[in-house]
Amino acid sequence: GKQVWKAKNLPPDCQTLLQQPVWSTALTFLSDNLLLSGTAYKQVRLYDIRSNSRRPVSYTPEGLLEHRITALCSIDEHTFAVGDATGSLSVLDLRKHMGKSKKSTITSVPRFVGPVGSIRQIVRHPTKPWLACVGL
Repeated sequence: GKQVWKAKNLPPDCQTLLQQPVWSTALTFLSDNLLLSGTAYKQVRLYDIRSNSRRPVSYTPEGLLEHRITALCSIDEHTFAVGDATGSLSVLDLRKHMGKSKKSTITSVPRFVGPVGSIRQIVRHPTKPWLACVGL
C-alpha cells in the first residue's frame, strides 16, 4: 500500500527537552478528517489529518486515564468510547476531556459496569444506542 499520511510526535518536554514516547495501541476515525490514537502511556491523542503540522491537535491530560488504552470506538462527532487493559470501558467527550494542557481539573471519568479483563474491541450498533465490547 501507499502511505497517505504520517503523524508527528508532540514537541519535546519544555523542562527536560526529552521527546515524549509514542506507543500507539488503538486507532479509530472520529470523522473523515479526525483520527484518534490510544497509547500504552494512558493517553488518547486527536490528529487532524488536514493539518500540515501533523502533531496532535489535542490529547487527554496525564492522570485522566489509569491504564493502557487497548480499544477506541467513535460514537458521534464529539464522543468516543475507550477500553483499557484492565477492562474499564469509558465514554469521553472531546469538548470536556481533551485539550492542550497536561494538567486537568477532571480527576475521574465515569465507567460502565460489566467488562472484565482486557478490552480488545468496541463496536457501536449502527441504529440503536448500544455498545458491544469483547476482551480476554
